[in-house]
Amino acid sequence: VLTNLSAHKQLEHALQKSQASWYDIVCNCPIPIGVGTVDGKVLYANDAILQLTGYSMEEMRAVNLRTLYVDAQSRLDVLERLRRNGAVRHHQVQLRRKDGSAYWAKLNILPFCHGGERAVLTTLEDITERLKAEEVWRETQERFHGLLEREKDILYTLDPEGKITFVSPAVEATLGYQPEEVVGSSFLSLIPTELHARASAAFQTAIEKGEVSGETILLDKNKQSHSIEYSVGAIRESGEVKAVQGVARDVTELTEARRQADTLRAAVEQSTDGVVVCDLAGKIVYGNRAFAKMHGYTHDELATMRNADLHTQELREEHERRVRLLKERGSWEGENYHVKKDGTVFPAYLSATMLQDSRGKNVGFVAIIRDITKARRIEKELSTYRAKMVQLEQFASLGTCSAMLSHQLNEPLTVVRLALEYSLETLQSTPCPEAVTEHLGAALRGVSKIGSIAKNFRRFARQGVPRARSELDLNAVADHTVRLFQELARRANTTLRLQGFDSLPPVNLRGDISQLFFVLTENAIQAADGKHSHEVTISGDMRNGHIELRFADDCGGIAPEHQARLFEPFFTTKPPRLGTGLGLPVAQDIVSQDGGDIRVESTPGVGATFVVRLPANGTMRDETA
Repeated sequence: VLTNLSAHKQLEHALQKSQASWYDIVCNCPIPIGVGTVDGKVLYANDAILQLTGYSMEEMRAVNLRTLYVDAQSRLDVLERLRRNGAVRHHQVQLRRKDGSAYWAKLNILPFCHGGERAVLTTLEDITERLKAEEVWRETQERFHGLLEREKDILYTLDPEGKITFVSPAVEATLGYQPEEVVGSSFLSLIPTELHARASAAFQTAIEKGEVSGETILLDKNKQSHSIEYSVGAIRESGEVKAVQGVARDVTELTEARRQADTLRAAVEQSTDGVVVCDLAGKIVYGNRAFAKMHGYTHDELATMRNADLHTQELREEHERRVRLLKERGSWEGENYHVKKDGTVFPAYLSATMLQDSRGKNVGFVAIIRDITKARRIEKELSTYRAKMVQLEQFASLGTCSAMLSHQLNEPLTVVRLALEYSLETLQSTPCPEAVTEHLGAALRGVSKIGSIAKNFRRFARQGVPRARSELDLNAVADHTVRLFQELARRANTTLRLQGFDSLPPVNLRGDISQLFFVLTENAIQAADGKHSHEVTISGDMRNGHIELRFADDCGGIAPEHQARLFEPFFTTKPPRLGTGLGLPVAQDIVSQDGGDIRVESTPGVGATFVVRLPANGTMRDETA
């Protein structure tokens, strides 16, 4: 019996010790643990649950568990789960702390008997922060997928063998494929065959060196080409390449825009007109090659200058006035004077326009400048030719009037002279006062003098202005004529062409051939309407020992009723201010001085050709005739 009592005490002591150890473990366990009854009475709560809820043990025992639920229905749902399943595992519920703040917890509830009474063991896990993190992660994922859907660039992932494992939705907008249509295929399937070697080399470079970027061509679903800029990088784990990630951007439109920009830049740089861009302060931002050459500066020198530096000191005030007008009106054009690096002043025609940013704010101006020194010289030459033409026309007009006057006076003077001579003969056989015969004799002498004057008029009209023969290079004359009329022809939308003059020999002629070219070329250009494109061709050829010049245009021709009168003095079909009707008579006179001839060939509605024949060696006529 003593032995049994001793064993019983040892067992009881061991049990007490075990209970103390269990209690210490539960009290110090970091997991919130509590024991309560099914109806909500708290029997026990460890330190972790007290710390989580903010209650003391005494306060916790005075609280019914129903009041710790934020939503009363949640408490009923927990009890229903417990009844139906015999336990509650990993159930999320929102509870309330002593201070009223809510938190999310994960419950695990197991029923057991305590002192013959049914109780439940509950463990809690505060999952508030985890849920918040999951929400943040979910929002981040949604934003990421939203960005992927809105992102125009194609994001993709390749495995080490080059197979596509992921591609963003942008692939549909760019190439017409759904992502699932290309996932699993080689990236080379989207690249033209002729570019496979280069693409494979770039992929291998990314694997070996970590990253690579460049441009390539991708084919869309319809096999249309797209210019692509790409950048890829290798992803490594423990030194081993696990994947290759990259981004591809469709730059087809950008490439075309760059091409157009390059074309525009090349056009501006190669333009024969100067182009300059200045900021609002007048500092030169850009000047093309022609602008730099026009002023004798290098591009680097221009970059340090102001637009005003290209004007003489005397014209600075006028320049500033024009800049003010440009800023007020938005554009300005006209003639002014620029100065070169060496101090030479030259005339220029300028067309300037204000530059604005996307908001319509003025940021500078661009100007196109043309050196008109050559144009001024040509204008002066044209004026000289026109003045000479006026002189010739005046001379021709005087000659024509002289011939007409001589012809008209000849008949009445002859009648008067014969009547006076008959009267004197009659009076010699009839008594007559001496004074009468003297007066009639004086009248006869006066009539004879008027006849001599009329003959001189006629001789003047026939002889014209005598000229000495001179050697002429018809090719040089034709080329000079074209250069003189180049600008006038451009304004009339007409192209001037020369043919055959290279093979013509020098000629010795008396007529003013340059004036002949002037008259016939100007007439052809003036026949153009300016609305449609026209062409004037001046050609030269050797035919049967003489030179044939042809001035042909496609400006509509000459009406048949006018052709027979073209060489009549004062006949013209031009408006009063454009023609005197003496140009072609003058041309005919120039040609006739060397025994040549001029005629017209015309097809109404098509064009006209003036054909001039001149001697190649002075043998078309006898020079003494």
